[in-house]
Amino acid sequence: MKQLENQKSISWFKLAEFVERGEKERALGIYKLLALSIHDTAFTYQLEGDILLAFDDQQAITKYLQAAQHYMQQNNILSAIGVLNHVVILAPNQTIAWDLLTKLYLDHFLTKIIIHLRNLINNQQLASAQSAIEQIIINCQNENKLKELEQIMQDVKRLDLNLYQFALQVKTK
Repeated sequence: MKQLENQKSISWFKLAEFVERGEKERALGIYKLLALSIHDTAFTYQLEGDILLAFDDQQAITKYLQAAQHYMQQNNILSAIGVLNHVVILAPNQTIAWDLLTKLYLDHFLTKIIIHLRNLINNQQLASAQSAIEQIIINCQNENKLKELEQIMQDVKRLDLNLYQFALQVKTK
């Protein structure tokens, strides 16, 4: 058993060495062997994304999105949010990641939704921000969270007047 652990440790060092030397195929080859010993699918996708990112491979985004989906299936919401935030930093026009972040904040961190809205606005994702506002209003009204909705509306008003005016229109429909 100890020998197997030593081989895994050596494999991790080899992986780092191949990435450092720019040997993409060798790094991916050893990654595939290591992935067999990792029993967390989300983590394996995230690791593959990290390796691909080290080589500026655009497939990294796809792997990160797969990792986020698996984290969501595992109900590991914080890890999913972390990976998705990484994606939107790397690729701000990735609307799928923004939409998934909106869903996670709505479902699990409604009190932090204003941070997400601020990030949407700062990254010129105005259509996604408007969609998020619509979802917030619908969810809060359906769940009778009117105090929370009023607080969010006040936060939106301080954040962006145009988005606030849009929210008022949606709210009165």
